[in-house]
Amino acid sequence: MKKLISIITILVSFAFTSNSYSKTEIHWWYGNSGFLGDVIIEIANRFNDSQDEYMVIPTGKGSYEDNMAATIAAFRAGDQPHYSQVYDAGAAIMVAQVKNGVVMVLKRWLRSMVSM
Repeated sequence: MKKLISIITILVSFAFTSNSYSKTEIHWWYGNSGFLGDVIIEIANRFNDSQDEYMVIPTGKGSYEDNMAATIAAFRAGDQPHYSQVYDAGAAIMVAQVKNGVVMVLKRWLRSMVSM
């Protein structure tokens, strides 16, 4: 009888438990303004509206150069974004930082997110 009461208590508690949980935030820094910046925000909004598990937070950092400088400074301070857009000329600088752990290949990062 005690077992039955315990099971009923658990089931009732699940019935009144909220399904709310916080979304995993993904901070995305970019170096665009104007129309292209609006496109990035629209991409993030569409993604956010399409699912309930993640929240992409796009943050414009000015120009490409400003974004790269902000990303490097944030890494040094231990407060870097999850994803940062890098322009083609800056890619060589970032590729050189893969060995230092500053940069992670997107495919590898996505795999690490799935395995969490």
